[in-house]
Amino acid sequence: MSEIEIRPAKPDDLPFIYATWLKSYRTSQFAQNIESKIYFSWHHKIIESILTRSQVVIAHPTGQPNIIVGYLVTEPNVVHYCYVKFQFRKLGVATNLIQHQSIDPNQMQFTHATPDMNWIALKYPLLTNNYNPYAI
Repeated sequence: MSEIEIRPAKPDDLPFIYATWLKSYRTSQFAQNIESKIYFSWHHKIIESILTRSQVVIAHPTGQPNIIVGYLVTEPNVVHYCYVKFQFRKLGVATNLIQHQSIDPNQMQFTHATPDMNWIALKYPLLTNNYNPYAI
């Protein structure tokens, strides 16, 4: 894989962010038993609220800023969501995004627990104690 660069999100990135966040979080323990119509409508509103006050950074291949590999949505000491395309997972993209934002993974809170959190928790064991869905 080529090197990754990180840039601030642009308005053109928002459809990708909404679609991937909503679809990937749909399989979470939190959302799996919610009727789809309710989940997509209400969680879209939650994401919209989070995005209005958060910093969003995009990972992309060097020299190709319009190809999104992943993104990170944060506020001070809070990670709301991290998404990396499947084919780029376990290659350090999420780590690069977190390091770019100068976040200590063992000190942050996170608001969205996903099935991939089990993999991340192996790398950062203290992280599992920092799940706070009410920090949204």
